[in-house]
Amino acid sequence: RLTGTSRAVAPALAASSWPSLPLARRHASTLSSLASAVAGGGGSSGGSSSEAASHRAGSTLVPRFQVGFAVVPQQIAFVVERLGKFHQVLDPGLHFLIPFVDKIAYAHSLKEESIPIPNQQAITKDNVTLSIDGVLFLRIVDAYQASYGVQDAVLAVAQLAQTSMRSEIGKMTLDKTFEERDTMNQAIVKVVNGAAQAWGIQVLRYEIRDIIPPPSIKQAMEMEAEAERRRRAEVLQSEGDRQSEVNLAQGKMQSAQLQAKGEAEAIRERARATAEGIRLLSSAISESKAGDKAVALRVAEQYVAAWKEMARKSNTIIVPANPSDASRGFGRKVFWIERLPWSVGMNFNMILIFQLLIVLGGFVQACGAEGPVTVTLENYLLAESDGYMGKYIPEGLGKFKHSRDITAVDTSPSSAPEHGQPVIRMNRDTLYSWLILDLSTSADIIFPDVGHRFVSLEMLSQTHDVFPSVYQPGKYILTKDGCGCPPPCSGPSKTGPFLCTAFGTRYATILLRTLADGANATDIAAAHDAQDAFAVKQEDPGKWEVPDWNQTELSRIRKNLLDLKDRSTSPVTFGFFTGPEKIDHLYGILNVAAGWAGARPQDQTYAVWFSDGEPGDFAITVPKVPVEANGFWSMTVYNKEGFMFANPSNYNSAAQGSHGQNRDGSTTVYFGGCEDPKRQKPSKAHCLPIQHGWGMIMRFFRPSEAILDGT
Repeated sequence: RLTGTSRAVAPALAASSWPSLPLARRHASTLSSLASAVAGGGGSSGGSSSEAASHRAGSTLVPRFQVGFAVVPQQIAFVVERLGKFHQVLDPGLHFLIPFVDKIAYAHSLKEESIPIPNQQAITKDNVTLSIDGVLFLRIVDAYQASYGVQDAVLAVAQLAQTSMRSEIGKMTLDKTFEERDTMNQAIVKVVNGAAQAWGIQVLRYEIRDIIPPPSIKQAMEMEAEAERRRRAEVLQSEGDRQSEVNLAQGKMQSAQLQAKGEAEAIRERARATAEGIRLLSSAISESKAGDKAVALRVAEQYVAAWKEMARKSNTIIVPANPSDASRGFGRKVFWIERLPWSVGMNFNMILIFQLLIVLGGFVQACGAEGPVTVTLENYLLAESDGYMGKYIPEGLGKFKHSRDITAVDTSPSSAPEHGQPVIRMNRDTLYSWLILDLSTSADIIFPDVGHRFVSLEMLSQTHDVFPSVYQPGKYILTKDGCGCPPPCSGPSKTGPFLCTAFGTRYATILLRTLADGANATDIAAAHDAQDAFAVKQEDPGKWEVPDWNQTELSRIRKNLLDLKDRSTSPVTFGFFTGPEKIDHLYGILNVAAGWAGARPQDQTYAVWFSDGEPGDFAITVPKVPVEANGFWSMTVYNKEGFMFANPSNYNSAAQGSHGQNRDGSTTVYFGGCEDPKRQKPSKAHCLPIQHGWGMIMRFFRPSEAILDGT
């Protein structure tokens, strides 16, 4: 039973004392029952209702001493002080208190609570002001720390959450604040927990509720989202269009492939029929005694028909001097070609020659057409020479271009098959010097005294007439037609004891070959001095003005000539680069195609051998070779296209010399197998690497009569 005082205290506790405890205002019903329990616990309260009512709402201390017992509900913690000092924390259940000594100073709820964080302004990293609010979830885990660690633990945690949220917003741009909410929430929880641990509070999580940008930013974001949606729609539309185009293209490709296969089959059938016709024609010509006359008649008929067609299309044509004699002229030409093998010791295929005439022959129609000039069999020498001479024009007309090193071989794979060599079948025995002259004005060349060193001066006309090379010091006069003899010719000058050469063409090529040992720096320097001693005197160097030759036709004719030369069974030196006093036109064009700027046999004689893919390594032993004056011999290896090729040893040629001689005075040159030490004696430089399809040329510089006549 309650005493009168207890009955007075109970209403006062219910109305005044309990609401003053922290968190009690949010649990009014629970605290009312707690006050009733305390009032009914028995014992004298030692106070009055007026004293209980005197406590201010919100006070953290209970103003009176209670006596009796206390019942603590589940998830509630009472903090008891004894004589003003912390005594204990009461767990849920029944507890007895010492009247006037013990008092309940604080009551805390241990449940998880949500604390709303009011809306606040924050500035992002890119200076955008946002309005942002959130919810903080926490619970008290230590009633003692929550009572004595801070004045108001919940308020402190809420304020810390606000400041942490502003700090995290300042580290992010506007876009990141929307994308990384979880990251920002975790960062705020981590910061708040670091401080709230000392207050007995555990922050469980923090959730941002609303992020409200300024109206202008919100409008811009909506426009951006709309633009992104339009972009996606356009991308999808373009993908559809692309797939449609791909499907159409694949359909057209398959249709074209089928059509091409049909056309290819038709071409093959026509080719088979044409081949059969050619075979029958060839058989008929070879079996008939008058076959050549029938061919001549047929060609003449086509010849006259072509004139008729040309006259119908144009008012201006070029005709031969005797057009009425076409049949007999063609007959003579075919007969001459047919008789040619017996006259020069060659064995040609008649059909191949006939096809060559049909492909390369013909007449040039002068209709003023623009574009590249047509290359024919008649002007091939001029076109080929213009092409090679033009490579040295950038150095200037009338000036020597001296190569200071032996012919370089480019080792890069992209340079194949020429490997950086401007002219076919060059060698590494001599240093080359080139001089291109415009003989519209005559020129003088001064040949200096170079001692015993081999130096040859070769002269070629624009149509590849090869004049005898000169080796003696002196003055040499070069002109187009001013030597007093029908050009091309050479003879004594009218103005003094000088050799005068009339080339008969506007342009001429002068080629110096200066012997040099590429492995001897001193000898190379002396060879340079010999080159620099040569001089050219000419009043006007002139201009370079040549036709724009059709390079496709030039290459085709060159290939046909090389194919024709491969069918020759004559000696390799026959007809090589004959001079103007004895011109062999057939062999002239064949040998120019094989090696432009080659010298006459009396100056250089060539022995040519091709492997034709024959496997294995080879060796050649050369006896003592008689040469004139300071002449010598050399061997050079080429690829199947006629150019020196790259190899690890950098040896492409071997030359006559005492360092490579055997004991009996002969010289052995090995081809391939250079890894074998036995093939590197007596000189490593006399073992030349080879490759598939390789060929070799042996040159005799200033050969003796014994070499020229084969004895």
